[in-house]
Amino acid sequence: MNPSVEMNKTLIVGAGAVGGYFGARLFRAGVDVTFLVRPRTFEAISQNGLTIQSVQGDFIIHPPLIQNPSEIDAV
Repeated sequence: MNPSVEMNKTLIVGAGAVGGYFGARLFRAGVDVTFLVRPRTFEAISQNGLTIQSVQGDFIIHPPLIQNPSEIDAV
């Protein structure tokens, strides 16, 4: 991450193919990322982490999660 660029908190809506991949890459790079996900996805990621499989390397993250947009202020 470029130290001259300051990023605030980032909310990723959903953890599907696109949101999951780019959100996980940002999280791994040190960005303060939270995912807004549905209850079933919340359970799965809470228990197993978010798995990324990529030609650039596979990894698992355990990011902050919320289930309800009303929780955004707390993020």
